[in-house]
Amino acid sequence: MFYFPDDKSTLAKPPNDESTLAKPPNEGFQGIKTEGPFGGQGGQFVACGTPMSIRSFKIQHESDPSPLIWTLKVEQEYNGYKATTTFGEEKTLDHAHTEEFSLKPNEFLMQIEGYYGVTHFTIKGDGIPGLTGITFRTNLQKVYGPYGGGKELNFTHFQTSVGKIVGFFGKAGQIVDQLRVFMSDDL
Repeated sequence: MFYFPDDKSTLAKPPNDESTLAKPPNEGFQGIKTEGPFGGQGGQFVACGTPMSIRSFKIQHESDPSPLIWTLKVEQEYNGYKATTTFGEEKTLDHAHTEEFSLKPNEFLMQIEGYYGVTHFTIKGDGIPGLTGITFRTNLQKVYGPYGGGKELNFTHFQTSVGKIVGFFGKAGQIVDQLRVFMSDDL
């Protein structure tokens, strides 16, 4: 379970559904906007909680010809508190690749892009719409990825605007179904 600090002495639970985040203009998150959704509508609501510094990622994925993002694990930090949120379920699969990367103290995400569409993962014979590929770009001109794929398969391409990404929310179950981002005006 993910907890986030609302001040130095108290820990509170994150929002547990989308309605908490849907109050324009992002009440309680001064200078924060959201972008997305990118992906399908399946899965359960997942959120990183309060927007804060992103420190590391762990991504479990499959590449073309059957691209899929199985898991996205995000570690964040705020005033010494660390929190980890997992989108999707970690799997033990021979054909899945696991990648990890950490951001330097002065590094932050500026943009993500990728693909989504109907994946090869099925429930009752039907393909599930979800994230098939993702790439991360930082303020230090580093590129992490691409992870997964989808370009050659005519999946839907997405790209956020350029800004400081401070968190994620979306939907996930056995795979990463949908992703949205929190972006800060403060660079």
